[in-house]
Amino acid sequence: TGASSYTFEIKSNSATTWTTFNTTSTSINLSGLTASTTYNTRVLATCSSGNSPYSSIVNFTSAAAGCTDNFESNNSQSAAKPIAPGTTINALVGTSTDVDWFKFSNTSTQKNIKVTMTNLVADYDMILYRSSTQVGLSENTGTANEQIIYNTTTAATTYYVKVYGYNGAFSLSQCYNL
Repeated sequence: TGASSYTFEIKSNSATTWTTFNTTSTSINLSGLTASTTYNTRVLATCSSGNSPYSSIVNFTSAAAGCTDNFESNNSQSAAKPIAPGTTINALVGTSTDVDWFKFSNTSTQKNIKVTMTNLVADYDMILYRSSTQVGLSENTGTANEQIIYNTTTAATTYYVKVYGYNGAFSLSQCYNL
């Protein structure tokens, strides 16, 4: 209480020298951090009576390297992006309202369908549609892998997978695997 300015310092856990930021705000935005790196931070307050001692050091680890989502915009069934069966794709639910739609077809020799979603960093769920009819759903809690198995006698049909964040879950930088 009563501070007129702050000195915020940060360094990577392995560094010996601190980088200093002077501010009158109680928050600071950082950019240019190295992915998956542990940082040390500390702050001191400047008041009319002088400077406080430095705070205890607070550590945090920066986010892992980001994901490039090559499938946007695919936010509706009509904008579904084609994917090849038997391959793994990486995509991103990047906002609380983002949904991802993908489409593929089965064949007469490979009629049955198994869709898995792994590497979840948030609570994502998925729905499988044959045309506009829902034929499968996976809604595991938390970051548990999702899977839909659909055995069918219908071949050469277009199927759609809708991926969405439960209660608006999303990640700005971490892809899931489908």
